Amino acid sequence: MHTDTDDLRRQRDLIREHLRWLESAIAESEGRRAGSVSDPKAEAAVNPNPPRTPGSEATMPAPVQDTRDELPVEVDVHSIHDEVRRGCFLYAAVAFALLGGLVAFIYWRY
Repeated sequence: MHTDTDDLRRQRDLIREHLRWLESAIAESEGRRAGSVSDPKAEAAVNPNPPRTPGSEATMPAPVQDTRDELPVEVDVHSIHDEVRRGCFLYAAVAFALLGGLVAFIYWRY
């Protein structure tokens, strides 16, 4: 139980550090200074002096580019349904063929 508590505390500290990084990124994008937090709930969630754990000095990854515009807006559900059905029938046919081949092999072998 002791290691679970330590792990949970370490995760909490990492989340707090990530929240601080998010707040600074938002502040930079809005043109405010990085230390000011606009949301009081977010400020309460971020501990000003979290205890440092080994490995918590890792830098945060760069934000992922937004690719929502590149994704198709509408998806034809019927065509996906047909493709899935066709794939299931294909897998069933292959499984039955393998089973038939196994039965034939055992019949002629023994």
